[in-house]
Amino acid sequence: MIMKPFVYEEGWLKVDDHHEIFYELSGNKKGVPVIFLHGGPGGSSSKNSKDFFNPKFYNIIVFDQRGCGKSKPIASTINNTTWDLIADIEKLRKMVKAEKLLVFGGSWGSTLALSYAIKHPDRVLGLILRGIFLGTKDEIHWLYQEGVDKFFPDVFDKYKNYLPLEKQQNILNSYHDLLTGLDEDKRLEAATHFSYLESNLVTLKQNNYHLKSNSNEILSISALETHYFVNNCFFVSDNWIMENLNKIKNVKTYIVHGRYDMVTLPKYAYSLHNSLNDSTLFIVGEAGHSASEKGILKRLKWCCNDIKKYLK
Repeated sequence: MIMKPFVYEEGWLKVDDHHEIFYELSGNKKGVPVIFLHGGPGGSSSKNSKDFFNPKFYNIIVFDQRGCGKSKPIASTINNTTWDLIADIEKLRKMVKAEKLLVFGGSWGSTLALSYAIKHPDRVLGLILRGIFLGTKDEIHWLYQEGVDKFFPDVFDKYKNYLPLEKQQNILNSYHDLLTGLDEDKRLEAATHFSYLESNLVTLKQNNYHLKSNSNEILSISALETHYFVNNCFFVSDNWIMENLNKIKNVKTYIVHGRYDMVTLPKYAYSLHNSLNDSTLFIVGEAGHSASEKGILKRLKWCCNDIKKYLK
């Protein structure tokens, strides 16, 4: 049985005049450096984020992205773009004095992992990805406007019908307008309805999960998702990741995706896999989007163990 990683350092790294990001280092200080990229945008790390990795082998870097989790200030969209987050990963890499990183990310974390690798291919040991999201308009439209409603009409209606009929032509933009308003109570109310959709789609078995208990979490996930997605993840073109895959075609990559993932569709994982030279794809049956689902969790841990033979 693998022991729980021991945290040997944690704190806040000041990355600019506005943001301080929370980080946690655990495992083997002299081990292979691996960085965990959480989802969202606007999600956070958790006490379980480091549990994918063998602490005897890995030097584990976990952090909360700008505006997320324990990072300060919470839910801030100022200086908060994909490129800012990539710069933060570089700051963390230099902080731990690592020449290269194994990059692990799921959902939005897979988007960020791929983007970081494309920008800094010489700094990447390998990629372990889950729930592939390429940041395209089609993916965003599927989830927030038209597509997933055909499978979850009841859930989608609760999300959509918070808005007046005239605001439903562009649901994402309408929520973004509400979430950038000055009335804090209305922002939280809008965030609660916005987060209802995705939080009820993440697992194969519906669990009626909601984020009510943590208003900061609701605000950060809603404010940052709408901020990133109305801006097309700040990519210069709609299919930026796929257009730039030639820079990482030979990077050792593992892709894990739930067969019945309704948040990020399996076809994008399949397309990514077929565009890389050294990729292994696992489509996990009886699984949706969440990393906590049994089959996905088991396969991700297997990947973290299997790649060790290429890193020695």
